[in-house]
Amino acid sequence: MARRPGRRLLAGVCLLAVALAGCDRGGDATPTSGTVTDKKLDPPRCGAWNKQHQCTHRIPTRYEICFEDGKKHTCRTVPQHDWERYKVGDHYPAS
Repeated sequence: MARRPGRRLLAGVCLLAVALAGCDRGGDATPTSGTVTDKKLDPPRCGAWNKQHQCTHRIPTRYEICFEDGKKHTCRTVPQHDWERYKVGDHYPAS
């Protein structure tokens, strides 16, 4: 049985995608509060398929809130209840 290098690569890409999905965009210098400017919703999708074209790895829905602190614009992945709670124009996080 021959090894398939593509499978290992695909597994690595899936792990990277899952890790990035939970990370904030912008690095360490991002503000932690500001005025909500946008809300984004990435629907669930399939991250890997088997030979029978069945999904073997589901990537869950990702909820993002984008906000600005006067200087920087940042988007953060937040829990669904926070995404539903905040409206554009609200201060994030609520004080």
